[in-house]
Amino acid sequence: MSLKFNLGWVWLAGLLGSILFFTGTEWWALAHPDANGHSDTLSFFIAEIGFKFPLAIWICGVFSGALAVHFFSNGWAMTPYTPGSKENG
Repeated sequence: MSLKFNLGWVWLAGLLGSILFFTGTEWWALAHPDANGHSDTLSFFIAEIGFKFPLAIWICGVFSGALAVHFFSNGWAMTPYTPGSKENG
């Protein structure tokens, strides 16, 4: 008996986990500000990184742009898998 494991469930679990992590840490930052009333949210973290290392904002933009090209324009995608096709190897 051969069991096939679908990695789609792993990606879904990772996506849900990242959403839960983001909402949990944002909630914690907003619910527990420091003595000056400041909250260490993701927005503040990005601004702080950009202040200390301005090239980081550009690197994040290149990374997100590359993902957009990869996902939405079929620019880097290989030939989609087609069952029974000889191109799949």
